[in-house]
Amino acid sequence: MGGRAIERKSDRTRQRIFDAAMAIMSEKGYQGVTIRDICQRAEVSIGSFYRYFETKSDILRGMYENGDQLMQEEAPELADRPWMERIMVFIAKYAQLNIDTGLAAMRILYNPENTWFTQTRPMQQKLESLLAGAQEAGELATEPSAAELTELLFVCMRGMCYDWCISHGEYDLKERMTHQMSLLMRAFIP
Repeated sequence: MGGRAIERKSDRTRQRIFDAAMAIMSEKGYQGVTIRDICQRAEVSIGSFYRYFETKSDILRGMYENGDQLMQEEAPELADRPWMERIMVFIAKYAQLNIDTGLAAMRILYNPENTWFTQTRPMQQKLESLLAGAQEAGELATEPSAAELTELLFVCMRGMCYDWCISHGEYDLKERMTHQMSLLMRAFIP
């Protein structure tokens, strides 16, 4: 078997494990699934699982890495726009990312064992740089700091995503998030 064929087989195996994990987690919830369950569903050995993932939470890594990459990209035409407008575009994009991820996957992500929420990732760094720019331009108060505001905004946005999940996606997340976050942001306009 050639190198490309081995690579394609490896990619298919990794994807099969991921798909099996997402399917079974949708049925049983994140906490109710073991690595053994995932391997049985994917029809792979436990050793194969560990070849691709270190832990059960690592299965979610790809979603976070894709989200981080997407959220770091900013449309060039926004570069000359007011900072607050750029921040609201970021918030709308975050809501859309969660909508695109889908309700079933979002329910899997929102669990206490998901360590990805506790990490400072490129997504947060991008928002912090936008907030710092708004503070430097005088569009936002300088207290609290951009880092503190970033934490506050992400806690609120995640809370809205959680509410959207427990509400079975019954409302327009993007519309609600941009509206409520604009209300919150007004508190920090000098």
